[in-house]
Amino acid sequence: VDGVGWNMIQVVSLSPAKDVTYEVAELALGQTNRVTQVHVRPGGKGANVARVLATLGATPRMVCPLGGATGQWFWETMQSHGIDCITVAVPEETRTCIAVVEEARVTEFTEPAPALSATAWQNIQERLEPSPLTIITGSFPRDSEEADIVQLLARARKLSDTLIVDTSGAALRQAVQFAHFVSPNWAEACELAGSTAPSMVMRSGGPSRALISRGSEGVTLTGDEPVCVRAPEQLGNPTGAGDALVAAFGWALVSGRADPLKYAVSVAAASVRSPVAGEVDVKLAAEIFDTVEEHPCDA
Repeated sequence: VDGVGWNMIQVVSLSPAKDVTYEVAELALGQTNRVTQVHVRPGGKGANVARVLATLGATPRMVCPLGGATGQWFWETMQSHGIDCITVAVPEETRTCIAVVEEARVTEFTEPAPALSATAWQNIQERLEPSPLTIITGSFPRDSEEADIVQLLARARKLSDTLIVDTSGAALRQAVQFAHFVSPNWAEACELAGSTAPSMVMRSGGPSRALISRGSEGVTLTGDEPVCVRAPEQLGNPTGAGDALVAAFGWALVSGRADPLKYAVSVAAASVRSPVAGEVDVKLAAEIFDTVEEHPCDA
């Protein structure tokens, strides 16, 4: 996009949150649990993506609806991290989400995102700017109208050299008509393809290409010749690994890396080793990069 910094990546988050992470030795339901560490961060997939982008060297610009004291805290915290946070004011309090992290398990409590008024939808569209890359990520608010989803996707596509969408449900089905890349998990990809046959899923996605997270099977980039890669399994908190994947893949495209998929998988794997979503050790990611392997995609 002419006149825009090559590293300015626009991140649209319609469901931001205050993320509270509790570390415990073992979660005991129905009993008092002693927390060993507490981490409080701006959350939702958009905040995770923006924070990873900033760590990797991009200049993220985040657009999101925020409300109440929690929304004000979210804005102030993102700004303090050097991330430009463009706010659309809404009357409802920004949600809070909780993750309880044990040694080998994560339990999440995720509040729903508040519904958006017609005015809020319009204001979000008006806040979008031309960008080399726009990433729309996270769930769309409850009761989102198809027309609002389509208008937002269409405007983002028009203003962006590349558009990546990471969402689910009805919004994901609409996104394949507008995005250059979508980022579903395997179950969502099967739903999009109308098939559970890997050969069908890995070649589908409509006009979009799909960056599919497959758990222990790694990540697949669909196309006429799908590519499948995986990193050695990492122990830690997998919450936010998909966000790190999307952020790193988008950044690799913008910065001209030769192997964006392998780079994205290495960053996602490194993020698992952090107790908090949205954080990644770039030195660790560089070490993991050399261990990421391409493997044959299932026929």
